[in-house]
Amino acid sequence: MKSLENKKKSDIQNGWMYKTHRILVLLACAAAFYPGFSPARITSAISRNVSLFTASISYSSLTSDLQRALLRGWVSKGTFIELMLSCDIILIGIIICAIGACMSFGNHRMRRYGFRFPLVGATLMVGGLGGVYGAYAQLVAAGNDRVPSNFPSGFVIYAIFAALIFVFAGLLIAKEKKSALPMEEKMSMPEKYHLFLLFLPILALTFVFGISAFMGMALCLLRL
Repeated sequence: MKSLENKKKSDIQNGWMYKTHRILVLLACAAAFYPGFSPARITSAISRNVSLFTASISYSSLTSDLQRALLRGWVSKGTFIELMLSCDIILIGIIICAIGACMSFGNHRMRRYGFRFPLVGATLMVGGLGGVYGAYAQLVAAGNDRVPSNFPSGFVIYAIFAALIFVFAGLLIAKEKKSALPMEEKMSMPEKYHLFLLFLPILALTFVFGISAFMGMALCLLRL
């Protein structure tokens, strides 16, 4: 009887919706390190080697080829601070989604709470994309031919990721609520998935680092 119950739990954890959700989060994490998918390249003056992760932790990577333009006032420093802050928000959103994806390997209680993380993470990703678009709009409004604006293709990619992750998380929350499985007293995860627990401290530290970078750049923006 117990083996049948464990098999039922395993079948739920490995259902196509759960797998699709995890794959979407994994792809979003991988895209953060791939320059071709960066939503930060709002002008061709920004290096093609700048990924979302690089843009979120290094202001100099965004402005290394724009020093002259900044000194002459062709573009505003605030535009690129906003761009970095927005990338921080997107990265933090992805990390929160990844925490939820790791928790989806746990028991019923862990999954039910875990799928709330992607809802928050996807919302943050959309908010960050809104900031990226705001920085792009500022560049367009400046109308300086020396710093041509460029709508980043990565913007659309992350918008799709955010939308799909949000939808699947919502569907999985509804699925968990309808589940006939009993609600356990504590969160737990099968031993074969314990490796994913090792990622949680790393994700948490990256989250704290991202928050610190965000707060630092926010203070710089307030001082402008």
